[in-house]
Amino acid sequence: MPTSARWPASRRPPPTSRLRDQWEAAKKQLDELENRMTEFRWKNAAGCPRNWLPICRRSARWRRSWPGVNDAMNRIGQSKLMLEGQIRIYREQIDTALPRAPRP
Repeated sequence: MPTSARWPASRRPPPTSRLRDQWEAAKKQLDELENRMTEFRWKNAAGCPRNWLPICRRSARWRRSWPGVNDAMNRIGQSKLMLEGQIRIYREQIDTALPRAPRP
């Protein structure tokens, strides 16, 4: 319903008072929502582990060390390839040094 239909022209509130009323209503809603959020956080704070900060620190330490783990795994992979190559060379040397018995 438009404002003009609710109020006679002589008693119509000025636009600033209507805006102020809307602002106050919106502020009241916002305050209620903030109170509900605070209450929710307060009730559910007990559900969080008490040692949350140390867990976060350990997680951050682990994430920082991850590139080092990748580097170590790459070095191990390269060492494995070198050792496999050496084993293949030694087997070939053994095969050429020792004559095999003919297979039936």
